[in-house]
Parts: sequence; structure tokens; C-alpha cells
Amino acid sequence: MRYLRFLLDYYRGDYTKTVAAYNAGEAAVDKYNGVPPFAETRNYVQRVGKNLKTARAQETNRPVQVADGAPPKSASGETPAPIRASVGSDGRVYYRTP
Repeated sequence: MRYLRFLLDYYRGDYTKTVAAYNAGEAAVDKYNGVPPFAETRNYVQRVGKNLKTARAQETNRPVQVADGAPPKSASGETPAPIRASVGSDGRVYYRTP
């Protein structure tokens, strides 16, 4: 996660370059000023983009039903562990599960 955060900061929020650099390395993305012409990297960027689009659409269309105030259940019927956020001494937000 730290490496992805680094890449996202390095490419100033450009998800395409971030994903390409995660696959091919920053040097390749910098050399080609974008997604390098490697078939593996281009396919990877396309797959990740498609999966992200699908996941965002599912989150938007997913109804949340919490009538009794209980946390929502996962697909397997289990209650997921809560996620706790804290701010570190470096000013970053850290997310943890117990």
C-alpha cells in the first residue's frame, strides 16, 4: 500500500500512470511519458481499469439495508471487522482492523 501511495503521489493522482508503474516500474513510465508499449503492461492497465469501473458501479448500485443499526453483513453472511482510522505523527491517515 505504501508503494501504491508513493506512485499515486509521484504521478499526481494519475491512476493510469500509477497502475502502469506498479506493473512496469517508474523508469518505464517516465521513459515513455505514460503507459509503456509493453503488451503485458497495457493489458494489466486495461484489466485494472475495467475492474475498478465495475467495482465502482457495484458500490453505487448496491443497496445498504441497516434497519436495526447493526453493521452490514458480507456476502458470506459474516460481519466484517471494523476499520479504524488514525492519524500518524507524519500526518498521514492509517487504516487498521483489529
